[in-house]
Amino acid sequence: MSTQRERLIRLGATFWGLAIAIALRPWWSRPAPAGQLPGLMTSLGLDASAAPRFVLGLMLLPILVAAMMRPVSRRLAAADVRAWSWIAFSSSTVAALWFVMIEPSLAWVLAIPIAMLALAMTLRHFDARFDRHDWILLPVTAAVELALLDLTAQPVHHAAVTAAAIVLAVRLAVAALQRTSIPPGLCFALAPMALLFQTHFSGYQQRHAPWLPLLVAVATPLLIAALRWDAMRMRRALSFLVSWIVYPLAILAYISATSSLAAEGMPRTDLFEDAHHLVPASEMLRGETLYRDIIPAHGLLQDGLLDYVALSTGDPSIGRALKFRALVGSACIVAQYALAAAATGAAEGGLGAAVLVVLLGTTAGTVRAMPALFALALIALAVRQRRPRVLFFAGLLVILSILTSLDFGGYAALSLVLALLRSGVWGGDEARHVRAQAWRNAAAGLATAAGVALLAMAMGGFAGDFLRATLFEIPTLRTVYALPPFDAPAALQAVHNVPEVLAMLFDKTAYLYLAWVGAAVFVALMLTSSRRRPDSEVRAPFVEAIPAGSTRQQQGHTGVAQTLLSVPGPFEGSKDRSVWTTPVALTEAALIVAFFTMVSAFSYAERHHTYWQFGIPALLAIALFSLISIRTRLAGAAAAFLIVILLVTAQPTTHLAIAASLRRTHGPLDPGWRTLDLPRAHGAFFRDRDAQVVEIVQRYATSHLQRGETFFDFTNRGGLYFLLDRDCPIRQIEVAFYEPVERQRDVINRIQNNPRIRFALVPPANDYTYVDGVPNATRAPLVWEYLQQHFTLDHQEEGVVFWRRNPSQPTALLR
Repeated sequence: MSTQRERLIRLGATFWGLAIAIALRPWWSRPAPAGQLPGLMTSLGLDASAAPRFVLGLMLLPILVAAMMRPVSRRLAAADVRAWSWIAFSSSTVAALWFVMIEPSLAWVLAIPIAMLALAMTLRHFDARFDRHDWILLPVTAAVELALLDLTAQPVHHAAVTAAAIVLAVRLAVAALQRTSIPPGLCFALAPMALLFQTHFSGYQQRHAPWLPLLVAVATPLLIAALRWDAMRMRRALSFLVSWIVYPLAILAYISATSSLAAEGMPRTDLFEDAHHLVPASEMLRGETLYRDIIPAHGLLQDGLLDYVALSTGDPSIGRALKFRALVGSACIVAQYALAAAATGAAEGGLGAAVLVVLLGTTAGTVRAMPALFALALIALAVRQRRPRVLFFAGLLVILSILTSLDFGGYAALSLVLALLRSGVWGGDEARHVRAQAWRNAAAGLATAAGVALLAMAMGGFAGDFLRATLFEIPTLRTVYALPPFDAPAALQAVHNVPEVLAMLFDKTAYLYLAWVGAAVFVALMLTSSRRRPDSEVRAPFVEAIPAGSTRQQQGHTGVAQTLLSVPGPFEGSKDRSVWTTPVALTEAALIVAFFTMVSAFSYAERHHTYWQFGIPALLAIALFSLISIRTRLAGAAAAFLIVILLVTAQPTTHLAIAASLRRTHGPLDPGWRTLDLPRAHGAFFRDRDAQVVEIVQRYATSHLQRGETFFDFTNRGGLYFLLDRDCPIRQIEVAFYEPVERQRDVINRIQNNPRIRFALVPPANDYTYVDGVPNATRAPLVWEYLQQHFTLDHQEEGVVFWRRNPSQPTALLR
C-alpha cells in the first residue's frame, strides 16, 4: 500500500467534506423560529443559528468525511489497484468543490463523488491503459459539452460535469471492448471531428443540432475499438492522423464554435483599422500597383494580397474580406500548436499549448504572426532533432513571414540567426559538420524564397518600389507612433514591489509581463552558460519510454503524469523510437522559443502591443512537459506548482461561462452595432458612429461625384475609399504615414495633379479623428495648409466636414 497515495485520497475526501459543508448553507438559512430574539436575522425572517451551524459544518465535515473514507482509501491505495481509479475519485471530489462554488446543490455534490467512488471501487483492478494518447479526450469532452449546451438549457457547469462523465464512460467501454495493443486513446482518433459540425461555417440551425456531434464523439471510439486491426499499422496511421490532421482541425473548430463571429453571425469592422488591408486590395482591383500606387505598411501579404484574393474570387464586400481574414488568421493557433509540438516532440505538448492559448485569452488570430510561428516551429524542430536540413524550409518561411509582416518576419529571422550561432551546441559530437550544414541549408532557403519573391515582384513591376518602401520609407514611421517606454497595467501599477509583484502571475492583465521577464531571464542564463557539447554516446533518455502493454505499465508502477508522457509521438525524429529527446536538445529548442518571445517585445516599443503572447503558451507547455518528464520529487513539486498557477491564471470556469454565453447568442452581443445597405458594406457590423459617417459621406459623394471621380480623406477614415468604391488618390492610407516633409510634398503633388479629386474630408472643430491626441493638422502641416488654400467649406453634418475643391486649381508640380 502506498502511503502517499492514501494521503492523496484522504485529501480528496476532505475536499468532499468541505464541499458538502458549503452545499448545506441554504439548509441552515431556514425561517426564524417562533420567539427568536430581535436582531438582523430576525428582521430578515431567518434563523439566527444559521451562521454558527454553517461554520461548524465547515470545521467538522472535512474531518468526518475523511475519517469515514479511511477504509475506502486503504482499499484504493492498495498496490494492486490501478492508478486511474483512485485518481478519478480524487478528481471527482475536486470537481464537487468546484461545482458547489458555482451552485450550492447538495444533490450534485453528493452524486458526483459517490458515482465515481462506486465506479472506482468496482473497477479498481481494471486495466484502463491510460497513456498520453488520452489527451485527445480534452477536445472530445469539449465537443460533447457544446452538444449538451445545444440540446438542453442546463447551466454550463452541469453540462461540463455531464460531458466529462459521458466521455469517461465511453473511454472505459473502449478499454473493455478492445482486444488489440492499440492504445485506447487512439480509438478516439475521429471523435474530435464532432467539433467540425459545430463551427460557424454551417448555418445557425445546423451548427446547433446536437445529435450528429454526439454520435460522432460517442460512437466512433466504440466502433474503432470493436474492429480487429493490424495493430502496428493502425497505431501508426491513427497517430499520424491525430497529430497532423485531427488536433489542428479540432483546435480550429473549437475556436470557431465558441467565437464571437459564430455568435453574431458577421464580423465587426472599423473604418480606420481595416482600411490598412482593404484599401490596398481595392486599389489592386483597380489595376494599381502595390508600393508604387499604394503602400501596404505592415506587409505585402498582410495588407494587400490576402484581401485581394478574397475580393477577386467573389463578391467584393467587406464581409467576405473579413471572414476570409478570420479564417486564415485562426490558423495562428495551429501554428502555436505546431510550435509546442515541434519543441517537445509530442503532439500532446502542442495540444497542451493550444489549450493554454484558449484559456489564457491569446486566441486573437492574426495573419501577421502565423508564418513567423510556423518558421519558428521548424527552427525548434531542427534544433531538437539535430537536423540541419530542416533549416532550409525554415529559411523559406522566414522570407514568407517577412513578406507577411515586417516585424514578425524580423523576429523569426533573429531566431534563425540564434539557432545558427548555437549550432555548435546542439550539433553534438559532429558540431563542425552540423554547423556547416545548418548555415548552408538556411542560406539556401533564404536565398531561394527571396529570389522567387523578388522575381515575382519584378514581373509585377514593383520590385524596386517594394525595396525602396520597405528599406527607406516604412522604417521612418516607427517614430510617429512612438509611445512612452512603459505603461503598466492597473494590476502592476497597484503592486510593483518584489516579491509582492509575483502575485500578479494570477492576474490575467499582468501575467504576460512577468512571463516575458521569465523568458528574458532564461535567455540570459542560456546565452551566458558554458557551451559544453553533449556526448551523443551517453544520450540518456529525457523521458523513459515504456512500451504500451509492458509489465511495468500494467502493474501501475508509474505515476499517471509519467504514463501520460510515456509513448513517443510522431514528432520525434529519431529512428530509435525508444529514445526520447535529450535534455540539451529540448533546452536548446526552448531557448529558440524564449528568444523569439523576448525579441517580440519590440512590438511593445512600437505601440505597446504584447505580441510576445504568441510564444508564452508554447514556453509554458515546454516547461510543464519537462518538469513532468523528470522523475524526481523536486520536479514533481515544481510541476504541481506550475499547474496550480496556470489553472488560477487561466480561469477555466470563466472561459466555460463565456463560451456557453457565446454559444447561446444569436446576433450582436452588445448594442451600438448595425449593418449598412451598401453593396460593399454587406456582411459586417459597423459601429453606429461609423455607420452614420458612411451614410453621410455616401449621400454627399453620390450628389457631387461623377463616375471615376474621387475625394481626399484627411480624417484617417481610409475605409471609405473601399466602401464607396472610389480611388485612393495617394500612396498612404492615413495621415501619420506622410509626416516627413518630402512625403507631404508628394501628397500635395498628387492632389494638385489629379483633377478627379472633387472634395476633401477634413477634421471637425472638435476633432476626434486624430491618433494619440495629435491633430492631423499638426502631423501634416503642409498638407493642411494646402487644403486651406485650395479647398472651401461646402457642407458639414454631424461632425463630418466636406471641403469642395476650388474650380481654378493650378496643375503645376509643387517644388
